[in-house]
Amino acid sequence: MSDTYCAIAFPHLALKDVSRARAIIINHLIDHEIINSELSYCVLAEKEQGYGPGKQFIKATIYEEEQLDCINGSYASFSTGLAVNGLQVLTDHQTVGNASGDWLGVNCPSCGKGHSYSGGVSSAIEEWLAKTGAGEWTCEHCQFSAPIVYLDFQNDMVLGNLILKFWNWLEISPDFVERLSELIGSKAKIIFCRL
Repeated sequence: MSDTYCAIAFPHLALKDVSRARAIIINHLIDHEIINSELSYCVLAEKEQGYGPGKQFIKATIYEEEQLDCINGSYASFSTGLAVNGLQVLTDHQTVGNASGDWLGVNCPSCGKGHSYSGGVSSAIEEWLAKTGAGEWTCEHCQFSAPIVYLDFQNDMVLGNLILKFWNWLEISPDFVERLSELIGSKAKIIFCRL
């Protein structure tokens, strides 16, 4: 069995707002028992700790109401035996890429034309990650220009100053993602990844 994760990124969140947004989200998840309050070695990261699933973790996932008791009981037992099963929080110019399958490229948010990762896209990502510039990208078809974080990466990657990685959870609910977006006032992008 390979490890999987759901990455929720907030690409429009300014670096100056990350600490506040992170605190709001973590407090909300702890208050609703979606994650445990104590950090532990439950994520796939060297020397980094995360938050294990809380008693009500299922509320962040897609589930059938009539199966809730069964899922909560059996998955809770199963998940406690996993070495990798928790929430990892990444901040400050981060990217998460999908390691499985072919990379599809990016679409221009203005004209919708597809672009490969070579050339301007790759350069803009590198500039943004290195913090040497805004990571400005210009579409060669329509000349639309925007920071690289605004592009649609087609489940290949997400970029942001705040990214939440849910390791080996059941499928994260779009409604849950929307609630997190509303909490901090910043739109989220989501990808599902398998290692």
